[in-house]
Amino acid sequence: MSGGNGPAMVPDGAPSSAAGNAAAAQLVVYGTPLAADPTELRDLAAAVDGGSAQVGRGRALLQRGLAILHETATLDAGSSGPAIARCWEALLCVGGVNEEADGIAAALRAAAADYERAEAQAQAGFTRGLIVTPPPTLGLPWDPIAMMRPLTMLGVAFAGAFARGQWTPTDAQFGAYLESWAGTMTSALGVYTVGEDRPGSSIHTLAGLLAPLATVGMGIGRSVRVRQIDPPGVVPTGAPATATGPALSGVTGAVGSLYGLYPRYGGPEGGIRVDRVVGPDGAVSWQVIVPGTQTELVPELALPEPVGVPWQSDPGPAVPMPFPGTVLRQPANAINNDNPFDWGTNLQAFAGMDTAVEDGVIQAMEQAGIPPDEPVLLVGHSQGAMTTMRLAEDPAFTERFEVRSVITVGGPVGHIDTPSDIAVLNIEHVDDLTSGLENTANPVEPGRTTVIRDLAASPDPADQGVTSVAQAHDIPAYVRTAQMIDASTDPAVRAWFAASRDVLGGPGDSASSRYYQFERE
Repeated sequence: MSGGNGPAMVPDGAPSSAAGNAAAAQLVVYGTPLAADPTELRDLAAAVDGGSAQVGRGRALLQRGLAILHETATLDAGSSGPAIARCWEALLCVGGVNEEADGIAAALRAAAADYERAEAQAQAGFTRGLIVTPPPTLGLPWDPIAMMRPLTMLGVAFAGAFARGQWTPTDAQFGAYLESWAGTMTSALGVYTVGEDRPGSSIHTLAGLLAPLATVGMGIGRSVRVRQIDPPGVVPTGAPATATGPALSGVTGAVGSLYGLYPRYGGPEGGIRVDRVVGPDGAVSWQVIVPGTQTELVPELALPEPVGVPWQSDPGPAVPMPFPGTVLRQPANAINNDNPFDWGTNLQAFAGMDTAVEDGVIQAMEQAGIPPDEPVLLVGHSQGAMTTMRLAEDPAFTERFEVRSVITVGGPVGHIDTPSDIAVLNIEHVDDLTSGLENTANPVEPGRTTVIRDLAASPDPADQGVTSVAQAHDIPAYVRTAQMIDASTDPAVRAWFAASRDVLGGPGDSASSRYYQFERE
């Protein structure tokens, strides 16, 4: 597979300077360019120490041999002279090896300490929102001061948004408000987080309480039927068709492919896309594209076709657009719907429960015939971001499929861990409060890179026109961010590209795309 980096390259292998400079000015990147484990570095230092000790024992034997030669030199002066000279030469070499080994061990220990210090500083600098501790109760069944706190924080959040020229708060502002509200609710109920796994998150605690109740009360199950359907715009002629064309290229192609999976852009309801990518050398990889919520709580308008969409990177046919301004069909129940991309799945996924969408992705990948030894890229937006991250952290799933990389777009995934051997790229907008719903910073750890962009601070007129979470969360804005990521020269970003080389489309790669539709049983 090719590297799949969209922008023009300069001789040193980095993206062109103009695009790279723009990316450097607007992207905030949290990640580690090299996956270094401080414990492993210290183990190596200990191994070097062991080797140095062996060399030291050899040096002692040489010194003993040299003493014997000096004592017996009078017996054979002809041969003892060269032997003594060789021993001195060996002692000098061994002494140098000892010193070099000691220096290497010390450098390894220093590097381990530096990595731990850098990671601690990065974690301390990358915080989302506030952890709000409810004030002491006043001897009442509830605390009226604590009950007023969320309303005050919500007002502060919107005031901050208006100061930025936005209609909705940032992800950090809204995350802080939710933390305050959830903390008040859990405190009133007497429910607290127990254990060291993500301690202090009242939002996650409350979600874990509400999700099982909603599942039982509304009958939100995880059973789902999956069937292959025709690509958007294709007239059914019998067996579902497979679209063919060039493979999605880079992060821009992966994010842009999400257009064709939303009904508001003419895509199928409850559908995902699975691409089989073949390189010029015959190597095969897979790209699995998972959208987000499709059952809106309020009626949704069909949007005009976005400008500057990299349609040429989409191997499927052009997606037909509804008439701009048309009110799309509103589901009878946005929480528990036949289309499992609903709000019930949002709550379940956020709370760490199994969902119908996760089960549907697994079924679709099995129907597509993905073998266990061919690398897979998972791409998810919003709810799909939670879905792909949860699948990537599931040992049963990663034993069945060779997940090489994950791209998440605008999803609350800070509370979801992932194995360090999977290259993860989390893309978020400061203006998109969806990515801050968990009020938990994305972990800064080997293999995981977070890229954040503030649209309100961008000089791009298209970004300056973004004033609400709906626009900041939508695909067009994230496509513009993806273009910057493809152009970025940040070491952590380039490390992610290097780790994802086998699953990102490039020149000469072809793809066959299958679409699968989910229906809740």
